[in-house]
Amino acid sequence: MPPPRVSPESNTWIPTLKPAQPSRSWSQTLELLAGAVYVAISVFCSAWYCTHSAPYLTNDMWWPRFNTTGTQTFLADVLNAKLATTASVPSLDLCAANSAVYGRYDLDMTSVAQSPVYPRHYMLGAHSDFEDAISGMHMTTVAFNLRMFTQYCWLDFDKKYPIAHTAARQDRCVRSEGDNAAVHMEALLRNVVWKDFVSATGGPTLTGNFERPLGQYPGGTAWINSVKDAFVNVPTEVAYWKSKAMMRWQLQWQNAWQQGIDEMITVVSALGMSQSLAIKRVPYFHRGSGPWTSVAMYSGLWNEIGRAVMGNFSLIRGSATHYSLMNFTFEMAISINPTSVQTLLWHQEVGTYNTIDMKFQSIPPSVDALATAFRQALVPALQTTLGDAYNAIPDVVVDPAPPGWIIGTNLTYYGGNPLCFTGSAQPFIQQNFGFDDACLTQDKLTMTLTRSAIVFALMASGVSDVTGIYRICSLCRTTSTALCLASLGPGLDVAANIPMSLQALVAAVAADVPTVSLMQFAVNSTTPVLLRQLLLDPTDAAWSFFGWIQLFDWGLNRREVVSFEGDVSALPLMSRAYTLQSFQPSPVQVQHSASDYMIVLTAYASVHLVLVALLLLGYGVLTRTHVRGRNLFRFNRVVGSVWVGRVILMIRGITACILLCTAPIAMVTSSRGWTSFEFSTRGVVESVLVTGEATWILYVVHDFLGIVTTEYAYYYAPISSALAWVVMFVLELTSPIQATASIDRQCSTLVMGKQIKCVSGTVYVGSVGRLYALFAIFGGSVIVGMVLAFPMRDRRRQSGANLVLGGIGETFLDPSKGDLGDGMKVAEGVALDNVSCVMCGLLVYRVERTVYVFDLKLWIVFKVQSGTPTLPPITSFHSSAIKRIPSSPAVVATDSKHQLRWRDRVRAGVGFAYMFWALTGMVLYILATQENMANDFWWKGFNSTGTHAY
Repeated sequence: MPPPRVSPESNTWIPTLKPAQPSRSWSQTLELLAGAVYVAISVFCSAWYCTHSAPYLTNDMWWPRFNTTGTQTFLADVLNAKLATTASVPSLDLCAANSAVYGRYDLDMTSVAQSPVYPRHYMLGAHSDFEDAISGMHMTTVAFNLRMFTQYCWLDFDKKYPIAHTAARQDRCVRSEGDNAAVHMEALLRNVVWKDFVSATGGPTLTGNFERPLGQYPGGTAWINSVKDAFVNVPTEVAYWKSKAMMRWQLQWQNAWQQGIDEMITVVSALGMSQSLAIKRVPYFHRGSGPWTSVAMYSGLWNEIGRAVMGNFSLIRGSATHYSLMNFTFEMAISINPTSVQTLLWHQEVGTYNTIDMKFQSIPPSVDALATAFRQALVPALQTTLGDAYNAIPDVVVDPAPPGWIIGTNLTYYGGNPLCFTGSAQPFIQQNFGFDDACLTQDKLTMTLTRSAIVFALMASGVSDVTGIYRICSLCRTTSTALCLASLGPGLDVAANIPMSLQALVAAVAADVPTVSLMQFAVNSTTPVLLRQLLLDPTDAAWSFFGWIQLFDWGLNRREVVSFEGDVSALPLMSRAYTLQSFQPSPVQVQHSASDYMIVLTAYASVHLVLVALLLLGYGVLTRTHVRGRNLFRFNRVVGSVWVGRVILMIRGITACILLCTAPIAMVTSSRGWTSFEFSTRGVVESVLVTGEATWILYVVHDFLGIVTTEYAYYYAPISSALAWVVMFVLELTSPIQATASIDRQCSTLVMGKQIKCVSGTVYVGSVGRLYALFAIFGGSVIVGMVLAFPMRDRRRQSGANLVLGGIGETFLDPSKGDLGDGMKVAEGVALDNVSCVMCGLLVYRVERTVYVFDLKLWIVFKVQSGTPTLPPITSFHSSAIKRIPSSPAVVATDSKHQLRWRDRVRAGVGFAYMFWALTGMVLYILATQENMANDFWWKGFNSTGTHAY
């Protein structure tokens, strides 16, 4: 039988009822009205905050209204425009006028425009990042390392064992490739697993064709043994390369495969958390042997080794088994027509096939500077009325011909692509070479003149009158002069109104690209002739206009320049214009798991505050507004702690702090169609709202400190909160956070010569420093509040700990007045009106003639009083008497074995074992499900680079 419950004594914590307070004075009425207004405003602001914070909570970066089809696509276009002309910008103003882009990004489907040339700028341009080259080889299979595409000059770094196809090419290597690690095969041999290399290059037959000839050279055998599995670590390998006077790593151009790139930026939030976003994704793909037209220039190391194994000859020049001694040339390994016009001219003017170096030419800094300066002047100007005239310029496709290529009537043309040598005679000039030209058609040389290219070329060429544009249009063979003038005429007016001069930059570009040209295989009557035309002709501004069009495209990565270097001469050629590819960012990249929880918790707090406010209103009506008005000013403190919870309040306060530390940046589109980022400063009212919400953190801190500061918190807490709010409000108005960005392209190789990934910039949408400053403000305000309130520390005495009211209610609420007088004595406890009781989680109600109190915190119902016809407006809570009980002399020592029976021990042991296994099970569950919970789909092993890509 359980022991009977003992009736509580009169001094325990059970509540009792008190009669109604006397009539209210005008000051009490005013206090009540002010308190009611405060609660109403608090509840309204709480709900409004949910609406205000919602745009920030759409993603874990806290970037307001961020999405993939709008903000990310626009941001990618902005940064890609910058990255086209520079690899580093320490400070980039995203809201600047020259960061605007013409177009709309508020559509359901948008895409990023990207150039297929862009990956080649890093992969084929000269660079000194040996760490990446070495790491890339170790991440790549031997088969792909053999296909990284470089035409080797020597086996070793010391240049003792030459392997160039011809003596003339060996001389070229000495003149220009001595410091390029990529043309020394030792760089490859030292960084592969030797048995894998032997297996991939012919197995045992490699010994006779590769290793044995080295034995004919002094130290040859020792050298080959020294490179077998020589790799130790990356720093050691880098030091070794540099000790051999290697200065750069540069592969060669080819069109067997499209190089791929994944380019990302990092967005840093106010919490300091980074999130990667894709701004470019050019996929790698193998084009197959048919479209591989550059094979005629050089067929690759893997084919060389295959030929050497089949022919049983050596690649090392000077060896007894070198292929030149066997009447073999590598030009014989490709299918060409030795009597065609193209082959005859190529041999005569450039050199033999399959020994041509195809060197990708990086964009000179002067071209980058010119393109950047032009864009910085053009974009802001077009956002004025000048933009209307600019938009009226129609794009036009023209077919210009260099003046020297159309003299006489006896010229026929065989093509402008040196990779195509099977074309027949045509009456029209044909298109430049192109990466994607499979030599299946012979296309007319045409250029698409966009409005921006027209304005640029007119300014760069110095054409400033109608006579000049007539001369330009006269170079077009079949394009209507009227059609040409319809574009160049309006362009002339726009160019005249761009507030800048390009002449100094133009001179620098002209000095850097003196030999870049176009070429054409042709026959003059019966004589084959290789026609060449420089892009810029200082004596012909009309043709130079078209040269500047091509240079403009080059600067935007829409064309490329490749130097074809043979045993006779070098031919640096401008490519045709490439079609831009489209890339649509994936919504999966934008994480929002944490923000989803924040939305729920923020709404949870607001809903509770609204419901409690309605409950207070109901109790106020039932008790005929018998309410201590000043207690309503503690609504947020008490209700938040009791009804909402400290953890949720802390999270809500942190969300407000993050908003204060995040730039309110917005994407806007002007009436003229220009999209840009805009820094939208918060208004005064919004600043009041958000800074007020941030003080929830202080409310929680004050609640915790109430344990040691007792009712002293009654005085310093309001001072602390008000001080922190004022400082944050002033800080927000005078120094709001602005988004900053920087560009710093850092790339790493994933597959040597085929795939790279780059992290090319950082956008700081929030400030961690400001977040630390806010926390410092909170800490400082608590200290200052305590100091200022210190003289009042003894004015409010505790009425004794009450287990029903809770610490927060007893600390901050004032007792009601009635027959208790103005407050109560310590021994008597605290009397509160029923509205204040609701704030403390105590619901006083009457069923028939019996009054009860439901304690929400303890989940217990107390029977207070019977025979009550109405619901009294005031309830008294007595303090609990916690006393120290002295030791009883009757207590004697006993044997503990007789106090705990064996059954009890078994139960205790089983209970402990259950507890242990329950805790173990929870840990095992977390470990077992961590891969499933790594994404919101609960898809085990799902990721963006693997499963999602598949």
